[in-house]
Amino acid sequence: ETLLHAAHSCQKQAQLVLTGADNVIDRQVLRHVTAPLEHLLRNAVAHGIESPEARREAGKVEQGRVELKVQIDDGDIMISVSDDGAGVDFESVRLKAVESGLLDSDATLSAQRALELMMRPGFSTSGTLDQIAGRGVGLDAVRRELQQIGGTLSMQSERGQGVQFRIRIPQSQFVNQVLMVADSVGTLAIPASRVHGVTRLSRNQLAENKGALRIDFNGQAYRMTSLKALLGLPDGPTEPVEPTLNLVFVQAGEERLAIEVRAIPGHTETIVKPVGRQVAAIGGFAGACVQSDGQVVPVLDLATLAGRLRTEALPSDSKPGQSVKPQRRLSVLVVDDSVTMRKFAERALMRENYRPVMARDGVEAMRLMRQQLPDIVITDLEMPHMDGFELVDMIRDDAQLHHIPVVVITSRTGEKHRARLERAGIQGFLGKPYRESELVSTMAAIAQQLL
Repeated sequence: ETLLHAAHSCQKQAQLVLTGADNVIDRQVLRHVTAPLEHLLRNAVAHGIESPEARREAGKVEQGRVELKVQIDDGDIMISVSDDGAGVDFESVRLKAVESGLLDSDATLSAQRALELMMRPGFSTSGTLDQIAGRGVGLDAVRRELQQIGGTLSMQSERGQGVQFRIRIPQSQFVNQVLMVADSVGTLAIPASRVHGVTRLSRNQLAENKGALRIDFNGQAYRMTSLKALLGLPDGPTEPVEPTLNLVFVQAGEERLAIEVRAIPGHTETIVKPVGRQVAAIGGFAGACVQSDGQVVPVLDLATLAGRLRTEALPSDSKPGQSVKPQRRLSVLVVDDSVTMRKFAERALMRENYRPVMARDGVEAMRLMRQQLPDIVITDLEMPHMDGFELVDMIRDDAQLHHIPVVVITSRTGEKHRARLERAGIQGFLGKPYRESELVSTMAAIAQQLL
């Protein structure tokens, strides 16, 4: 109905294709996404789909196509609205941003950067208010509504081929499978989609492992921790030591953890509701669920909690000449579209006691930084969707991110590129291919300043 009304008002032809309508979405989530979806559908017709005459001239059929797709991706709700229209006019967005003082006159614009500008309150390339798409409000209203349920908005567009808006809503906001775990701190829940497995391990087996901080499970290394340490709680009174311990192997953001718990009551299907503002401000909890006996069980936000973990200082008997590893485990966001380079950097950083987090491009890096601020960022320059230049500019322009040290690794070693990056205020520059020792020494210098 929204699409037909918009098409009639704009004197355009459009059809709606709905995919994934059988997926279940919690009513409270649906209430928050209805208005954003209506806005995006109107926007697709008013600013995306061309007039029948323009489509004929472009070699397209007169009737435009708008697709609304709903799917569950790794437990999260993914909703996309795409059209086969003219696409975003990036040059108009860029000129408007330059005119408004938001961009330098020689700056380039990626899809994600354009979306960030388009979501600014009052930003519009239209000279008049549009009563069909936005009603003079704009994408900032869509973003505000999605933020109430932890949702994010991203965009992809190609001139003449159309645009796609993608909404991601955290899996903690609807019916979900959770694993119940219990310890002296009480009963807590872990999203089942993040659980790789559980096992029981005897104290003797742990001793044979020489108390290592990591343990293997299904061919993967998991970092050992306890539920109390994960929550950042102090040790309580001495408790009886059980001969065996329960381990829950989970994926926490980019890190794999083996969490020691006293008991595992089992898993259940429940509706996870958002926590209040006071609890949300503390962080570390994705929501809460109510059991049949009325007990309220918090659901852990593993990615946030893992980001807070810090390892103990290394023994003081390090030999002279060895690299001095940081006493606090700094988190390092590595941004590179090459799997090989990401793995190389990950292994080197883990050996030096850093906690690496991986991102494939600037868009994914910005999303991860919104969830958890890293201590240091290492980025490549040549990447799809958002390159390293744009990522550095966005970090330096963001009030919450501008203080983060940035190291650039690239094959572009010319003075022109180096000068541009130095003006952006980077803290390190390494040319590809680089040696591990070069990376380690650069990181050590930055870590010394941070610690």
